[in-house]
Amino acid sequence: MVFLCICIITCANTCEKDENCSNISHNELTIKNESNRRIQYEIYWNYPDTLIGEYSPINNGTNGILPNASISRGAGPNSCWESVLMNDRQEWVYLFDADTIERLDWNIVRQTNRGLLERKEINLHYLNLNDFLVIYK
Repeated sequence: MVFLCICIITCANTCEKDENCSNISHNELTIKNESNRRIQYEIYWNYPDTLIGEYSPINNGTNGILPNASISRGAGPNSCWESVLMNDRQEWVYLFDADTIERLDWNIVRQTNRGLLERKEINLHYLNLNDFLVIYK
C-alpha cells in the first residue's frame, strides 16, 4: 500500500507542463453575461467553419450563466490559452439563449441557428486585449 502511494505521488509530481506556458500564462478565460437572459456557451474547435457543432452546451453539467454572472473555462490540463491559440490559431465562442436551446431538439438548433445569440471569434490577440474575458451584453 505504501509503495502504491509513493508511485501515485511520484507520477503526480512528474506531470509535464506545456513548454509553451510560462508562469504568466493564462489557464482560464472568463465568459461574462452582462445581459438580462440566461445563456449557455460552447467553444467549437472548428474555425473557420461557422456551423454549430454536434455537442450541445446543455450537456455541460451547468445551468448556464445567469444574468450578471460569469464562468471560467480552462485551457486543459497542464496547458494555457497562449499555447492553445499559438501560431495565429482562432476559435469560436458560441453564445446561446439557454431557455431556447433547452426547449428545442439540438439538431433543430444546429440546422436553423435558433437560440444562437452570437459567435465571438477569439484569438490570442483578442484575449490579451480583453484580459482573457469574453463578454455577452
